[in-house]
Amino acid sequence: MGQPIDYEILIDGFKAVRRTDNPELFPLFENFVNADTRSIEILFYQGTSNNNDKHIFTMQEEPKEAGLSGIDIDNKIQEHVNKAKKDWEFEQLKKDSEEWKIYAQELEEDISKLEKELLEVKSAQSPLHGFLGQFGSSLVSGIVKQNPQIADKIPGLSGLLEPTDKSRSNEPAPGSDISFSSAESATDTESEEARTFVKHIRSHFQGDKFDKLMQIIDLLAISPYKLDEVINHLNN
Repeated sequence: MGQPIDYEILIDGFKAVRRTDNPELFPLFENFVNADTRSIEILFYQGTSNNNDKHIFTMQEEPKEAGLSGIDIDNKIQEHVNKAKKDWEFEQLKKDSEEWKIYAQELEEDISKLEKELLEVKSAQSPLHGFLGQFGSSLVSGIVKQNPQIADKIPGLSGLLEPTDKSRSNEPAPGSDISFSSAESATDTESEEARTFVKHIRSHFQGDKFDKLMQIIDLLAISPYKLDEVINHLNN
């Protein structure tokens, strides 16, 4: 009559329709009524208070078919539990599958990077090849000639260089210089450029700083793909 009042509907004590004044929600209780329903309670509230008029409708118990018992109800409940469990396990498997796909992709990227690094190491003629370009052999020769002690400090470097005069002993004579040449012969122009480059480096790096610089160069030669990372780090 255009003057709705609050009501509430309970099915066997369960609130099928919570307190509302919307008459369109009234039929929702029917979704909860089945053959096992024992009672339906409808509460009409007075104004905004909790005082109400309660109407209880008791469902007449009908004879059940043979075989229907508490065991059957337990079986139905167990079926719903098993279905819910299977659904949860399926979702977990889907989630695990996605995580393994991501992990496999990361492994493939790592393998590809390692294969590339291995190819670069194998193709390089020396640990410094690729980093120093055309100055590689000449620069190594010039550096070791002026600082023979660093050959033992840089892993793999001493094995790549050999004295030009093999008849001389390993110990230098007083006042003499040790001359080294690489597996690749360098032109006079390259040698001069290398010596100039070495002098330029030594003017900025002295003492143990020079040795540390050579270690850095050697490491970058083994992993040249880290050049951009190092440059960005130093710029920052």
